[in-house]
Amino acid sequence: MLTYEEVAAAARLNKTTAKRFVQYMRARWADTEKQKSGDGYAAEWAERFKDGDEYAASDRVGQSILDQMWLCRRMHRPFIPVKDRIYGL
Repeated sequence: MLTYEEVAAAARLNKTTAKRFVQYMRARWADTEKQKSGDGYAAEWAERFKDGDEYAASDRVGQSILDQMWLCRRMHRPFIPVKDRIYGL
């Protein structure tokens, strides 16, 4: 089975787009990386990132993740998915 990095390389995504693709896929479907990479779904998303259609093709949850990623880039902060944040520390 492929990893998201391998899917990005196969789709010939540039370095920046590949990084965004991997961040998005892990934030959206972290628990099913091997399944999503193996059934072609990740390759479909890689093509969406390559064409710049990832936001339009996303549902509300996916758009929220992409919005968080964009905001973190604008603020020069690392992207940490909401579910991985520890509050109160």
